[in-house]
Amino acid sequence: MNNGELRVALVRNKVSNRDLAMMIGLSEQALYNKINGTTEFKNSEIKRIAEVLNLSLQDVNAIFFDGIVN
Repeated sequence: MNNGELRVALVRNKVSNRDLAMMIGLSEQALYNKINGTTEFKNSEIKRIAEVLNLSLQDVNAIFFDGIVN
């Protein structure tokens, strides 16, 4: 996971970690753990994040799959 790119997308969309956690149904701590690699994002969470942050498929691949998924 490229957490730097996710942070850029959050800033670009003016969404805080707290807001994102609430929007996707996670606690702030759970989101923090996922962003920092302690736990993995579920596919449903990735889909919701993409919707909230208006991410393209290319963005999703770069953030969550290191750009290797087509």
